[in-house]
Parts: sequence; structure tokens; C-alpha cells
Amino acid sequence: MLTPLEKEAQLTQEAHRLYGLLKSVSKTKAAKWTFEDCLAAAPYVLAINRFKKEQNAVILAHSYTTPDLVYGVADFRGDS
Repeated sequence: MLTPLEKEAQLTQEAHRLYGLLKSVSKTKAAKWTFEDCLAAAPYVLAINRFKKEQNAVILAHSYTTPDLVYGVADFRGDS
């Protein structure tokens, strides 16, 4: 079990990772995401990725879903 400080550090690290990913893509929708947006999404992205690993699952995402899902958790992306 993580201490509150460790959990906060993990969320901040994930937010930085997600922010870097979103800023590296040239998609307009993703480029508009702020660090604060990524910080808000970080707990969900971490939980989904943790569950995905535990279940040996693959995530498919439509390119029109939110950038945190498309770039943060999806293993495959597509447009119909």
C-alpha cells in the first residue's frame, strides 16, 4: 500500500508522462490538454493500465475518444 505522499508522487509522474505524450502528437484535440487536465486523468489512466496488465487485456480505442484514453491507455487506435 502506498503512503499518501507516494501516491501523490505516482500521480504527478503519470500526469507528466501523459502530458508529454499529448504534447508530442500533432492532433489539435490532444495539444489543447493542460497539465492540470492530465493530472485529473492520471488516477484513471493508472487504474486502467494496472487492470489491463493484471487481466492481460488489450484496449482498442476509436480515434474520436478523449486523448487521455487514446494515448494513455489504448494499445490500438483506429478510425472505423
